[in-house]
Amino acid sequence: MFTFAVACRALLIVVFAVAVAGKARNFPDFTTSVRRLAPRLPARVVARVVMSLEAVIVVLLAVPQATVAAAGSVLAGGLLAAFSVAIAAALRRGSAAPCKCFGRATTPLGPRHLARNVFLMAVAVAALAASADDDTATVAAYLVAGAAGALAGLVVVVLDDVLDLFREPAGV
Repeated sequence: MFTFAVACRALLIVVFAVAVAGKARNFPDFTTSVRRLAPRLPARVVARVVMSLEAVIVVLLAVPQATVAAAGSVLAGGLLAAFSVAIAAALRRGSAAPCKCFGRATTPLGPRHLARNVFLMAVAVAALAASADDDTATVAAYLVAGAAGALAGLVVVVLDDVLDLFREPAGV
């Protein structure tokens, strides 16, 4: 079961690492997105805190010690829950703020972003639950689990782009 935790942690590591890198590359755009999502909060401060927390999550999940990785899973789940609340509030206000989750997308936030966050929260919970079970899998099993998780993380990262390929163009 611990190999499943490795896969879940690898998925989350990829998602959060790409998120930090994308936001760092496009920090002004991310800050603008935060301002549109949470107009009452200091956008630059919130943007820096979000990026810092995401970086901490990557580090914590990469540490092989179970208690440290568990803290990373809990922090990931909590941050994803906060993102979901912010997205839901923006959707209720009718905001068409783009998803700058990975720094570059222009897709407006929508229900699929909430669904993605729910999925990622489930992965964080699964990583936490599965990490308590210590097994004696082979190194190869850990490598395969890590690679599978990383691949799944990449799918999550590019999902908006893939879904946009199948969206009907405006005005057609």
